[in-house]
Amino acid sequence: MGGVPPDWLELMRDMHTNKQTGEVQDPVARELLATLSKQKEDKEAQLQQSQLSVNDGSTASNMLSREEI
Repeated sequence: MGGVPPDWLELMRDMHTNKQTGEVQDPVARELLATLSKQKEDKEAQLQQSQLSVNDGSTASNMLSREEI
């Protein structure tokens, strides 16, 4: 097998995007994509912040909450 694993969020966005207008017309899919995109951005910012803390020599927790697992 091999190759690059797909970005499921981008795949979902591509599948639900109207190719003529470039917009997600299904309100449920649009809301889900917005929520997931926000969660992804928040998680990336959190990980970046924890990496900065580790690089600064301060202690950072890498424990994931039950919901994140």
